[in-house]
Amino acid sequence: EEYRGEVALLSRQIALRGTPDAEGYGGHVIVHGRRGRFAGVESQYMGQTNLLGKYPFHLHRLGGGTGSLLSDNVARDTYFRCFTIHGTSDVHVQENIGFNATGSCYYLEDGLETNVTFRHNLAAHIQPIGLWSGGATEAGETIYQDAHPGGLTSGDRVLPKDASASGFFISNNNNAFVGNTASGGFAGFAVVSYPAPIGADRFVNATPNALPLTLFIGNTAHSTGWPWGYSAGVYVGGELTYADAAKTQFVWRSGRTERDTTLHINNTLVWGARRGVTSWASHTHLEHFDFVDVWGETIVAGNGYISSGTASRQSLNAPSAAYPDAGSAAYFAKAAPPPRRGDHDASCVASTRAGYDCMVPVLKGAYLHWTRDGTSLQIRLAVTSATSGWLAVGFPAEAGRMTRADAVVLSEA
Repeated sequence: EEYRGEVALLSRQIALRGTPDAEGYGGHVIVHGRRGRFAGVESQYMGQTNLLGKYPFHLHRLGGGTGSLLSDNVARDTYFRCFTIHGTSDVHVQENIGFNATGSCYYLEDGLETNVTFRHNLAAHIQPIGLWSGGATEAGETIYQDAHPGGLTSGDRVLPKDASASGFFISNNNNAFVGNTASGGFAGFAVVSYPAPIGADRFVNATPNALPLTLFIGNTAHSTGWPWGYSAGVYVGGELTYADAAKTQFVWRSGRTERDTTLHINNTLVWGARRGVTSWASHTHLEHFDFVDVWGETIVAGNGYISSGTASRQSLNAPSAAYPDAGSAAYFAKAAPPPRRGDHDASCVASTRAGYDCMVPVLKGAYLHWTRDGTSLQIRLAVTSATSGWLAVGFPAEAGRMTRADAVVLSEA
């Protein structure tokens, strides 16, 4: 009963299609003016990876009071997002399907989008641009748009936050979410912090992250949150801001970011996820919830109110010969693990050391060997070297720099 799988019809009578071999460059639909209304439209291989404004469905800076509508549409196999609301308020987004999306699927772009109602939508199979954001602590990772000594660089992403691509990316709390389902992604629902608007509205005096969440009721998330140990079906964390006074370079902090706001999360089902809810808001009210087969505990920081719910790390769902650990976190981690930092790819050179998968030369006569344990999410390392002395191996935040690096000093084995 807890595992309520989704059945979705991915075809519509009206279809907009790119090509599957377009290398991330498909068509896009953008609405200017006062109002956009789409119903019963299928979009496949649409959007243009890393090109801002080039999305399958895009309501672009229409302002408020528009009466815009996105209803019963499909965005699948997308090259960049699914349904983007940008600088537009008073919109109904209902009964849509986003499937196999690159980047966050349902997306509030600049932080000024308000009074948008998301009702009975589905987001499934969400992929990041580049590698997933991770991190060993609740701080997560700090990713800069351009090279910066203080953290990672965005690399092949136009926006660093797409390392944390989620089913629903919520940059302004003053919106409603009713009966939606999210599967896969960094989080199912990512309620992120924008201390100020971004993009064309970056100099507007507003604080999107201080607003209360209008309505969040009856939503479901599953098979999500696996890229990082503190992510969850519903994740209230992460912050996008600017690294410079001129507001030209973004910085994304994926981890713990506290904010003074109030969130009410009601009638929520999460299963097969890293955690049920992680919230670093100042006031979180969590009521009437079911968290089934979640790997870690729910985190409610600040002032929290938790009532009328159940949480289970491992349910009594019966194992079978095919799935001997059914119902456990290990099962969900093995069933469909998303790409993570350290995943092997075509550049992996087979290790010559027993028990390790890959190796790379670090200096003349010395090799670093590694393998990733997909169940425990740990990486095991070994170094072989033609020396009888000491060898230090650094793990810097940025290639070529030892500043802020973690170092391991090894003796002769």
